Amino acid sequence: SDGEKHTYSFLMACPKCGLSFEELQPRMFSFNSPFGACGECHGLGVKTEFDPDLILSDKDLSLIDGAIQIYGKMDNSWRTQQIAVVGKYFNFDIFTKIKDFTKKQIDILLYGSNKPIKGNWSSGSTMSFNDGWEGIIPQSERLYKQTESDWRRRSLEKFMRSRECNACNGNRLKEKVLAVTINNNSIIEITDLSIEKCQEFFKNLKLGKKELEIAKLILKEINERLEFLNSVGLGYLTLSRKSGTLSGGEAQRIRLATQIGANLMGVMYILDEPSIGLHQRDNKKLINTLHKLRDLGNTLVVVEHDEDTILKADHVIDMGLGAGIHGGEIVAQGTPKQIISNKDSLTGRYLSGELKIETPTNRRI
Repeated sequence: SDGEKHTYSFLMACPKCGLSFEELQPRMFSFNSPFGACGECHGLGVKTEFDPDLILSDKDLSLIDGAIQIYGKMDNSWRTQQIAVVGKYFNFDIFTKIKDFTKKQIDILLYGSNKPIKGNWSSGSTMSFNDGWEGIIPQSERLYKQTESDWRRRSLEKFMRSRECNACNGNRLKEKVLAVTINNNSIIEITDLSIEKCQEFFKNLKLGKKELEIAKLILKEINERLEFLNSVGLGYLTLSRKSGTLSGGEAQRIRLATQIGANLMGVMYILDEPSIGLHQRDNKKLINTLHKLRDLGNTLVVVEHDEDTILKADHVIDMGLGAGIHGGEIVAQGTPKQIISNKDSLTGRYLSGELKIETPTNRRI
């Protein structure tokens, strides 16, 4: 009535989990959450399955000679008798070589059949498969899930192989989550961009007035975090890169970028060769980042052999003379200029140009 505009926020709770819409929304876009993860691979992007080619790897063997690798060489066991009865029903026997099986017979052997089958044990008693033959692969999957023996699980895993999930095509998220797009790009398509290109995408993102009001703080956080990663020379990485594939230097620089964003003060950081794997053109970015952390009021102890990093240090401690049992002594310490002028420092002599490593004329093959 007074002409003022009011904004109302409605919090709707999910009847199943009790989470409000605001709590549920970010979880939908995470493959670590059951709300967003692909139902088939549970957010892994891959499925570990029994591989027919590993189970029947030698096509020149017959079943009795051990063609079913997961069973090994078969004797007159109950398993052999089972397969013999199944084979009799589907026109193959345990003496038939795998290469002589038809495709249908291979499929029945591996994946089973729901047709009721009857036969006899060697003792003469009746053997009945009222629900059909289970199949080697379904049987192995059941045993793998049921067993509590680590040894048994490892022995079965020899016949398994990781494959891209067919449901999500390795994207790890549910189809309805991937249907949400920004400028026709899903969250996976954006995280598959390099950090540099991802930065460019968000800087050039065109939003309407209302959309911009909603996304303003989110965009600020995204751009800042991408800038931190780019500032330590990681602009070539993608956000979807698996952590296990990162080098030690890359993982260390990611933690470094996280610390910059935290804006902590009075902390001592000990870094072990953060320039490992870093291209020389990105060295300056890393050194600037180290200076930013220092300027916030922190102390950085950097173990490094990189010339640029040593020359930009506030204080250098030269350890030597050699390595291992031949080292451990402080040969020289001070500013880079003092190290260069110290004749006892081998590092100083290299920094001054007095000594240098020549480019070899012959390369080792």
